[in-house]
Amino acid sequence: MADSAPCTPCRRCVFSRADQRLQWANLGNEFLPRQVLKPDRARPNSLEAAEVIRLEPNLVRFLDWMDTWRLEDYYLVFRYHQYCPVARACEIVADRWTPLIVRELLFGSRHFNDLRRGLPRISRSLLVARLRHLEENGVIERRTGLRPNVTEYVLTEAGNDLADVIKQLGIWAIKWVFNDPNRDELDPALFLWKMHQRVDERELPRRRTVVQFDLTGRKGRRVWLVLVPRNVSSSLKPPGFAPDLIVRADVSVLYRVWAGFVDYDAALRRGEIVLEGPPALVRGFPRWFMWSPLMDVARAYREQRAVSA
Repeated sequence: MADSAPCTPCRRCVFSRADQRLQWANLGNEFLPRQVLKPDRARPNSLEAAEVIRLEPNLVRFLDWMDTWRLEDYYLVFRYHQYCPVARACEIVADRWTPLIVRELLFGSRHFNDLRRGLPRISRSLLVARLRHLEENGVIERRTGLRPNVTEYVLTEAGNDLADVIKQLGIWAIKWVFNDPNRDELDPALFLWKMHQRVDERELPRRRTVVQFDLTGRKGRRVWLVLVPRNVSSSLKPPGFAPDLIVRADVSVLYRVWAGFVDYDAALRRGEIVLEGPPALVRGFPRWFMWSPLMDVARAYREQRAVSA
């Protein structure tokens, strides 16, 4: 191991891609037994579950915490070895990130980079592996796009059948565990992408409309939506057109409005959202978006909690 260069930035792990071995040693001041994970020759991109189980528990936690090298990048498929439909379904669609990949496909993302924008924290290699896994199991299919050398990922009939599964997961979360966003969940770029996905083109003005969002709070920044029927785009840089409407708000407020936990009109009256532009555009703005698909569910539970409080 002496000839292997430590990875950056932590310089605490020794990693060799050539033979797909992963060794960890000297984590902080604690020396752990070195464990070599050898790939299953029949499945070159996977590791045996038994070998993963033998990892020291604190080493597993450290691997999960690491941003540079992630355990799931190397252990790509988990098998439960149970003759059970729930176990089989979980092997295909319940791996980390996989339900969110399906969510993005249901929202209309069809290209690799679009999926990355909706899932900014997933690594490219892991996304490739998850898409391949879904394709091999008949959940998605790859198609040649309208442009040369562009691949599209499309849900099959089996994949579209997961829409109710994803929806019920969201409903369960709203009922039991989903509340106001944590600070590390406030991402203006990701919020803009969500807005872009949920535009109601039937309600848009006929001419091009540029909306500038001046977002404050954690990671506050300026972002833009260019709204043209059948050609909506989001931009983190000035789009080259003057804004027709300016929206000023804390990103946490917009997230709560999006989810349905804060009423848009109430936030407008309290001055938490400020719109600047022609009156017709100001009035029409909330109708241009379909907001969260579970907004009505969140609103119902919000009202229920208010009554019981």
